[in-house]
Amino acid sequence: MGHRLDDRATVSALTLPEGKTDFTYWDATLKGFGLRLRIGHDGKLFRRFLVMYRVDGKQRMKIIENPPGKVLTEKAAREIAITMLGKVHEGKDPVPKKNAACAELGYTFASVVEKYIDAEKGTWSASSRYQKNLYLKDDYFKPLHSRLVSSITRKDIAPLIRAIRTTHSDNTAKQARTHLSSFFSWALAEAYGDQDVNPVIDTSEPKGNDARERALRPDELKAIWDACEGAGEYGKIIRLLILTGCRREEIGELRQSWFAPDMTSFKIPHTKNGKAHTVFVTPMMRAIIDTVPRVVGRDSLFGVRGEKGFTQWGDKYKLGDGCDYWQVRDLRRTMRTGLGKLKVPPHIAELVVNHKKKKLVATYDTYTYEDEIADAFARWSNHVVGIVSDGKVVPLRAS
Repeated sequence: MGHRLDDRATVSALTLPEGKTDFTYWDATLKGFGLRLRIGHDGKLFRRFLVMYRVDGKQRMKIIENPPGKVLTEKAAREIAITMLGKVHEGKDPVPKKNAACAELGYTFASVVEKYIDAEKGTWSASSRYQKNLYLKDDYFKPLHSRLVSSITRKDIAPLIRAIRTTHSDNTAKQARTHLSSFFSWALAEAYGDQDVNPVIDTSEPKGNDARERALRPDELKAIWDACEGAGEYGKIIRLLILTGCRREEIGELRQSWFAPDMTSFKIPHTKNGKAHTVFVTPMMRAIIDTVPRVVGRDSLFGVRGEKGFTQWGDKYKLGDGCDYWQVRDLRRTMRTGLGKLKVPPHIAELVVNHKKKKLVATYDTYTYEDEIADAFARWSNHVVGIVSDGKVVPLRAS
């Protein structure tokens, strides 16, 4: 049931539905008049009235701006909407078209994605950068690549998200939709095109996977370790992920220049939490790293294409007959759980896997805990040695 959006008490009482950061309520009697609620980048809730209409077979949306020097009331917003929708009824577009200018400037989806990635890359971790390129530049939204940003509507996007769900999974579709929405929010804020509303809004959001809580048992960890034998650089990467608790791209992009001169540690300059992360190299890690061939003139240890590092990630793998599925990200959770079982203090274990300190702790505790973190890496490596020291090799195969 809709709401009368010209009533202040009604409008003030509207809140975002649970789990939503962007939602539009539509007026009960004036079709096309809505109120958009959105959480901004600063965490504040924004309320903006808008009008949605169709002209020349194309759906458009326009934010109703505050009059110069005045605050827009609910009743005034409704009156403006009535005027705009009246023009639509007469076959007129109430908003001047800018598509021609956008075309001259080359504001296609593909070109603006390049601007987005170039402008924001310094604020992203290696993992986020990889995800943005994957979802926005690969084939997921290929039909949009040559389209003007200002011409893309919800009806263009919804079937593409459905197709991703069908050909991949709900989780992949959810991630793709999230990255696409973030892109359009940035593009609108930077005025690339003449849209006023993110076209991803109100498309169905795939449920995706629930948060995983899987930590591998010792026998499963051993099966994975054994399966890495003879599996090339992928096997070496998986073993390093087991030992370091890093995110997969952090090891996939591992570079020679990140290592200390004595090879006792390496520092990942960009991570998901926005801070550099130091990993203290144990003898077990060093034994793996020393087997990686170095290529003259190339900084990356892994991968075959330029400086991107390793990117050929498998999603799920089977350990052997009768074993459950696992995902690469389960290795990180396994280490964090294992550190707890080894009685490593929680605040140290969190730093080992590079989780952010809570705000209050980060403000008042500036000690780096390097010795304690190095000791935790050593204890975890010794624990892994005890698990994987003997046993038969189990082939690693994709599910």
